[in-house]
Amino acid sequence: MHLYCLVGTMGGWRKWLEEESEYQWLSFAGFAIFVILGSIYINASSDLAGVNSGTLHENGTGDRLLEVTNSMSLWESDTGRYVLDGSEKIENYQFSSCISESATIKLICPGTNGIVYVEKGNGWSEVNVTNTNHFATHASMGGGSSLVVLSNGIESSFLAYDFETNTKLSNIAEYDGESVIINSVMSKGENRWLAGGKILLSIGNEANPPSREAVFDIIYNTQNQLLIINPLHIDYSNDGEIHSIIALEDGAFFAAGTNKAIMFGADEHIKFEHSSRVVIEDLNGDIWLYGTTGDDFVVRISEGEAYVESLSEPLRFLPEIGFLDDGKIVLHGVSDDGSHEALNIDVDARGSLTSLRGIFDFMFIISSLLVIGLMTWNVGDAISKGEIF
Repeated sequence: MHLYCLVGTMGGWRKWLEEESEYQWLSFAGFAIFVILGSIYINASSDLAGVNSGTLHENGTGDRLLEVTNSMSLWESDTGRYVLDGSEKIENYQFSSCISESATIKLICPGTNGIVYVEKGNGWSEVNVTNTNHFATHASMGGGSSLVVLSNGIESSFLAYDFETNTKLSNIAEYDGESVIINSVMSKGENRWLAGGKILLSIGNEANPPSREAVFDIIYNTQNQLLIINPLHIDYSNDGEIHSIIALEDGAFFAAGTNKAIMFGADEHIKFEHSSRVVIEDLNGDIWLYGTTGDDFVVRISEGEAYVESLSEPLRFLPEIGFLDDGKIVLHGVSDDGSHEALNIDVDARGSLTSLRGIFDFMFIISSLLVIGLMTWNVGDAISKGEIF
């Protein structure tokens, strides 16, 4: 019964699509309208899917998330800062400026001159990395030498240290040029790092000097026991700073800034004229650049090309930190009213059949194939009967 009805229905459709049918031009016009409307609906459904308020990484307090490593996170509450080491809350670091982690060592920068706290499997211990009036702001941990970024409250400097043996490997090194403030540091391998931030130009307002995006290549010379600081990228065109440097799965490095972004590959450097506040690489190898409050788009970089993806609604907060959790992008930030908000984004959701875009794509393809199939059926039927077109 059902087969008979289906054959009868398709036979009716064939009449509308037959070459010699009096309904021929009407059917063609209807199909053209279907294609146009399908294109409009598919384009309207192209907003980035899988965007949901809340996150997989909230601790239920509404506190501000500042930094995340594999097993630790740094938070800020109304009473100060604290560290979560797994589920254990460490509250005696109210002025902490950073956390860092390698396969064997965990580190906390407590915001105290010359001091960091290190855990190597037998409890946290205090390590004095320098006797000067500098406090640690960032650290890149590794086997053997690690790079510690220090600050005197005005500018950043660098120190090489071996936390496995608690050995200071170099004296404090500064960039031989303008004052530098470092926001991010990433290991490039043994005894080599990338550091990103800004240089402060010695012109204009001394209290608030203009800044320029900067990336530095830092090498520890084991023979002379000193750090060599080479400028790798300085953008003098506009005010800005590098906020993050991330290591990509293909071995390249990506520096994202408030003005531009640059990818450091093995053979070439690629610049992107896109500003951001947060950068994340997803499991597909795509890089996502998230901007500021009110942005209704996000920039996706795939295989060296930049694409602008629409958001279903503007960002309600200023993104401060982003990371992957169970394959989803997680954003944390602060809204205009000072509250701490978060989003989790499934970047693969749009390609699934459960998304609006997936449904429209599926319906459009099936309907088009059905019409084309019926037309082909008519042509084949006419040829078999020896009819002349």
